[in-house]
Amino acid sequence: MLILTVIFSIDNYKDKKELNKEIDIYSYFYIASTFIFSTISTIFVAMKLNIEKLIVNADGVEELITFKGVFNNENAFGISAALSILITLYMISKAKNSKVKIIFYINLVIQFIALIISGGRSGYLALLSLAFIIAFIYIKNNIVRALLIILPVLSFVFVFTLDSSTLHYIFTGREYIWIAAIRIIKFAFFSGIGTSNTIPTLIQNQPADLIGVTKGGIHNIYMEVTTTNGFIATFMLILFIASVIISGIYIISKMDSNKKISYTLLLSILFAIPVINLMESSLVYIISFISLIYWFYSGHFIAIINKEKDRY
Repeated sequence: MLILTVIFSIDNYKDKKELNKEIDIYSYFYIASTFIFSTISTIFVAMKLNIEKLIVNADGVEELITFKGVFNNENAFGISAALSILITLYMISKAKNSKVKIIFYINLVIQFIALIISGGRSGYLALLSLAFIIAFIYIKNNIVRALLIILPVLSFVFVFTLDSSTLHYIFTGREYIWIAAIRIIKFAFFSGIGTSNTIPTLIQNQPADLIGVTKGGIHNIYMEVTTTNGFIATFMLILFIASVIISGIYIISKMDSNKKISYTLLLSILFAIPVINLMESSLVYIISFISLIYWFYSGHFIAIINKEKDRY
């Protein structure tokens, strides 16, 4: 709630130029930061250097954390690189200075290398999200658009028909956390069990060792919100995300080619993060670089789109 109502509140009096300037400043900062972090992390991984930290988890048990470069796990490393790719592509679409574009292209190379060597799979969902949004906006055929929605849903359903060993290979233990969460959701579908009760109750309902639950939660933000605050809260979150995506696609589809590609790339960021959160829990409840990016860009995107819609 703090993130939504204070940090990322947007003043309606700001004009589109000022809003775009704020996005550019934030984007430059993120690109510069990830360029440094990804470069250092890539060197660390290549030289097999590890940062280790002893922490006390939610159960009061000491646990040794091995970092992936300067990131606390491979998924954070991969997601950071993937989002940097999307933001860099967005800035390239707007850049007019050839020297600045060269710097952006160098960053793209660094981030693609970082994404590959990170070993994190969640980052690739961002690139698939980019392809989906581009296809959905630029392909006008409604049958193709319907297939773009139906096929991923069917693929997701098909995956869960696979045997347990294959599921474990794909989801690396997340499936056990989800099973434990489903058991809780059945008994507290509308109310949830509250933030402080989530992890202890999950552990009590575990079908197997819940690897990563104390550090990463349920690893699916929609299941986490349902478990913690009930289905109505999840429905409101999904409704907000869907409203941003649908209104964005509707207005961007009518734009001229010069602005269309820039806003398409911006929208892909706002689609990628909710998709990534099918495998992570980093959109609400915690302040991370993922949640910071989403709420900042979504707030500015909504303000800009509201100003653009009067023209179409």
